[in-house]
Amino acid sequence: MIERLSRQFFSAVRHVLGEVVRAGLIAMVVGLVLIELVGGLVDRGWPSRIFVHIIAVAFGLVLGYAVAMTVAFFEGIKGIVATAGEIEHEIEGALRGAVDASSGGIMGVVDAVEHRTHSQSTVVPSYPPTQPPKYSTSQYPPSQYPPSSQYPPTR
Repeated sequence: MIERLSRQFFSAVRHVLGEVVRAGLIAMVVGLVLIELVGGLVDRGWPSRIFVHIIAVAFGLVLGYAVAMTVAFFEGIKGIVATAGEIEHEIEGALRGAVDASSGGIMGVVDAVEHRTHSQSTVVPSYPPTQPPKYSTSQYPPSQYPPSSQYPPTR
């Protein structure tokens, strides 16, 4: 189990790093090209000033970093949700195993108390349905109360 978890962990880390680097590089190139195009529109042609190229590189780096960190954040959230699902699945399996084992033990105790073999315990006994009494056991009808003289006085 530890080997499987370590393989999953390193696979997830490799996947996240690949996504972060890819998104960061794409955003950096897009930011660089965008600022170069804006500089070309402002200068009416290819920007000849070095300042535009420096700003384009700086903006590309900042945009690439921002997108990379955003992707890393969302990949982390996806990893946390996936891990919670995996933990839930493992706990559910462990509980199911524990309940199955304990129900077998409980059935063994019931069989021992009732002095029957295990093969007989799978038969669920059926009892005839109970019927309500035809007549009420009360001496008074439901709408009447006994006279108050029958009760002892209260203080």
